[in-house]
Amino acid sequence: MSSLVSKLFSGTLYATLVIGENLNLNDDRMRILIVEDDENDQLLIKRVLDKSDIVYDSLCVDNRDGFVLQLQAFRPDLILCDYSIPHFGALDALKLLGERASQTPVIIVTGALSDELAVECLKNGAIDYVLKDKIVRLPSAIKLAIQLVESRREKVETELRLRASEMQLKTVTDVLPASLTYFRNNFEFEFSNKISDDWFGKKITGENVQAVLGQGVFEKIQAAMPSLTKGEQLNFESMLPGKKSRRFINIIIVPDFEGPLGIKGFVCLITDITDQKIYENELKDAKKAADEANSAKTQFLANMSHEIRTPLNVIMGLSELLISDPEAESEERTLWLKKIVRNSEHLKKVIDEILDLSKIEAGKIQIQLQRFSVNELVAQLKSTLWPLAREKNLELKFEVSGSIPEFIYSDPVKLRHILLNVLDNAIK
Repeated sequence: MSSLVSKLFSGTLYATLVIGENLNLNDDRMRILIVEDDENDQLLIKRVLDKSDIVYDSLCVDNRDGFVLQLQAFRPDLILCDYSIPHFGALDALKLLGERASQTPVIIVTGALSDELAVECLKNGAIDYVLKDKIVRLPSAIKLAIQLVESRREKVETELRLRASEMQLKTVTDVLPASLTYFRNNFEFEFSNKISDDWFGKKITGENVQAVLGQGVFEKIQAAMPSLTKGEQLNFESMLPGKKSRRFINIIIVPDFEGPLGIKGFVCLITDITDQKIYENELKDAKKAADEANSAKTQFLANMSHEIRTPLNVIMGLSELLISDPEAESEERTLWLKKIVRNSEHLKKVIDEILDLSKIEAGKIQIQLQRFSVNELVAQLKSTLWPLAREKNLELKFEVSGSIPEFIYSDPVKLRHILLNVLDNAIK
């Protein structure tokens, strides 16, 4: 095979390609099958080829059976076929090749051929035709045929690679836990992965962005066009349309530039952020509750500070009077001591409340159930609160309405504490 032909057929050919399937890479000689019943014409063809720079091996057949046999045995790279020989011809040869899905190039070499027959041969798969009175054109026709075959091979190879890349892309994107799509400048989807079709309930390839994502999303994309044409991304949140349950989504639009031609299309990535939104709302609610709890604690401590200082100041003041005025009358000293006792009890109550609160927060509060007398509990409350009521010029009365059992089962300390707080606040 000549240097030109060798160059045309250099590189790796794929076994899956039909074009060039007969090429022997270990031999640079082109195998040419000559289908011609006239020996003089056979010699004429060989003589022309010998004068060219084509390095070849040839084999001649003059009937159908020989043609079919040598397709398998000789495995030609090129077929030179007379249009008409007895019981066989170019159209018959082209039909047999078509039935075998063979792409071995065929050049019709004939004495005469009308335009109509030439067109018919080309439609049936012939690469070219050469009239015998212009046989010197045959080497050029062969080289052009090889170039055409190589061009077709490269086209098929490119299409196969593109199809493989698309399948690989589809395989990879279909396992993504997010919607990945691509739409052109006319806002029609050209690609969508499996989860996109699942989310929107249909195959969205060929659909319009506005129809699939909704008017609101479409308007946001249009409004962002000036920044997108500068290469910036668009990132915003929205709601997934068409779903009965509310689903929050995050949409990222990335422009796809095609060199100096500008934007070719847009990559659209949509992720479901519903769980994230729920978590964010829960955090906000928890923070709000914590802030409210801190505020309540602050208010509680302020109140407790006042509640502690008031009786403590009384106790300290009266104690100093007792020490500094030992000559005070007995009745007055007794009154001071009672006030000290009463304020001490009040201070103890405040401290108990603080301790109970800390136990509640720690989950360590305990209820001690026991049998005790209701009347006795009421009498203790009256004894404790009566001096406070008298200081306020209030009348403290305990009345029983209906039948109350003499003994009940409860926690007498907790119950007394609750009732004491309620009555003490009422007196205040």
